[in-house]
Formats: sequence, C-alpha cells, structure tokens
Amino acid sequence: MDITHAIQLVFTIVNGPGGGEFLSPVAVTTNSNGQAIMTLSSGIRAGVVQVVATGTVASGTVSTSPVRVVIDGGFPDQTHFTVAAHLYNLPILGTMGVHNPISVLVGDRWSNPVAANTTIYFSSTAGVIEPKVFTNSDGQGSADLISGNPAPLGVHAAPVNGTRPSGDGYHYIAAKTVGQAGISVQDSILVLWSGPSIISNFAPGSFNIANGGSQTFTFTVADALGHPLSSGTTISVIAAIPPPPDPTAPQNVVIVTFGLGGALTLNDVLVPGPGATQFTCKLSDGNTELVDTLGTRTTLTVFVNGPNGQASYTIDGLVH
Repeated sequence: MDITHAIQLVFTIVNGPGGGEFLSPVAVTTNSNGQAIMTLSSGIRAGVVQVVATGTVASGTVSTSPVRVVIDGGFPDQTHFTVAAHLYNLPILGTMGVHNPISVLVGDRWSNPVAANTTIYFSSTAGVIEPKVFTNSDGQGSADLISGNPAPLGVHAAPVNGTRPSGDGYHYIAAKTVGQAGISVQDSILVLWSGPSIISNFAPGSFNIANGGSQTFTFTVADALGHPLSSGTTISVIAAIPPPPDPTAPQNVVIVTFGLGGALTLNDVLVPGPGATQFTCKLSDGNTELVDTLGTRTTLTVFVNGPNGQASYTIDGLVH
C-alpha cells in the first residue's frame, strides 16, 4: 500500500497484565511502505499483552489478528531476592556425592519475576556447588550442593559470631546476580552438615521404681559435634518386661511417657537444645494393685532411626 492509499490505523490493547502498559501513539497513518509503527510501554507488571490494529477502508473495517507481546520483569532487586535450602540441616557430614538443592527466587522492584534466563551465581564455603543457574519464567532456579571436601570444619566452617549458630558443622552458601546499573544483588544462608546418630548422657543409668511410682530420665540425641539430627529422624522410647513364668499369674505393667505414643519426629532445626538434642521421658509403674515386693526386671530402650542412621541405648532396673 503506497502513500496515496494510506489509511489510519488505531492500536488497542485487548488483553494485558494491567500494570500500566500503554501504546503511543494510539493512531498512526501508514507510510509509503504500508507500515504503521507505534511503541508499547511495559508498565510495572510482567505478563502477556495482546495488541490489535484496526483501520477503515472503502469496503469497511479491517483489523489484525491479536499480536502477543511478552513483558518480562525488570532488573533483579535486592528486596525481592530470596535464597532457601530444601533442608537446612543436611545429613551429609562424612559423605561424598550427596545432592541437596539450593533455590533462589528473584523479583524486580515491582515484585514481578525477573526475565527468564537471568543468571544466578552460587558459591559455598564447604563441599561443591553448581556454579550458576538460569531463572525460569517464575524467577526461580535451583543449584545442587554436593557433599565432599572441604567439610565445614575448621577454617571452612562458619566463623563464630555472637549467639548465631556457627563453628564446626555450619557453613554459608551464597547466591549473587547483577541488578540495575551493575549493582550486585546477593544473599546467603547458613546450613548445617550433621553426622551419624549418637545417644548419650542418659541419666540416671538405672532405676528402682516403687509401687505406683515413676522415674524421669534425660538423654541426648545428636551427632558427634553435638548438633541436631536431620529432619525426619524418629526417636522412640520403649519399656519391656519379661513374661511371667506362669502365664496366669498377675503381671506388672509399665508405662512410658514420651512424645506422642512413645515417639516423636524431629523438624529441620539448626540449634541444639531442648526438643532438638535434649530430651526427657518418664517410666511409671502402671499396676498399683500388684504388690511386687521383689520388683520386675524392666528394660528401657531409646531407638533412633532416620537420615543420619540408626542408634539405640538400653538401661535396666526394677519396677515394683
């Protein structure tokens, strides 16, 4: 269409993310090549915009099929930069080749996901981590931390810093990218490498419980560094008495009070302490009507089972 037959085209946004996107100019006359050019300004929200051009000719009205334009997010913004671990307490101390995902979520200053394929760089003070990832359309990406040397011990551990968890077993993972004007956008997280399960400090080491009485016990479940075991670890406390020689004879009964029904499962925690590494249970005589002068030999056992491996500890005593 030459300049003699030029027509005016009106451009309209028929669908968009609603972030203030606009067209300029709205109406444009075709040039000598039959072209009409306008500018789409993106606004502040990512999404898909559909633009239609409409014009009037002698035979009526003509219009284009909707043209789809994708508005990607802006530059990475520090306020909208998040680093997280699938697990913060990793059961990988003393192992090699175990993969644990470290994820990022990156947004621009308007809370939109950054453009797909934005590069995020990773580093770790322990083990090996994949060096970079590219974000997807949601602004997310994930790199694997791989267990191996150096372990987070000595100079490779998180330096002691006040009351924050630090020292052997702890270390930092950092993620970084480039924001507007070349400014670095970065953050780091603290993770813990925990080792094999150990039960210790069980006290008292024996018991002699009177008829109708009870005894409280304390014990520690941790790794060799005294750190909590990984999420999903189950701790169970079980009491057992031998069957009587005469099946018809009255039998003593013992009751364990611990967790829910004698067991509990650990969450993903980094800091040792009550409910994480320090535990309490109670053993009670459950048959006050039976006068058991000599006492019934009873065993009390703690079982640990989970990602850090298995462990058990047993003591014995009398219940009257």
